[in-house]
Amino acid sequence: MDEPMSEIMNDAVETIEGAQAETQPQMADQMSQILSEDIVQDVLRASFYEEPAKPVRKSRKKAAPKSDDLPYKVICISMYKEDLAELDGKVKALKAAGNRKMSRSALIRYALETVDLDALGRDRRHI
Repeated sequence: MDEPMSEIMNDAVETIEGAQAETQPQMADQMSQILSEDIVQDVLRASFYEEPAKPVRKSRKKAAPKSDDLPYKVICISMYKEDLAELDGKVKALKAAGNRKMSRSALIRYALETVDLDALGRDRRHI
């Protein structure tokens, strides 16, 4: 490089370094002023040191009706595996015969409606 060009380059580098040296303390001072603000400290405290507030969720679904308002009640009964298999087999046969809406509960309801308690007697095999 020729002398005049290198002097220009050196002057440019010195100017840039001087500007950086002047602005770095100013930037540090501005940053400390910004970070010392109460608002910033509150935001940082809330973000890192306090438990976040739980978001409020609005339900878009309708509230489920109370169980007293329903025409049915969900229950749990225990059955022997063999009895359950027999029940499922009868439901399957009834569906195959054209009773599309047949289910376990529908068959149990039908059995309750048609059971002859007198015919049942004291035969313990069915109880």
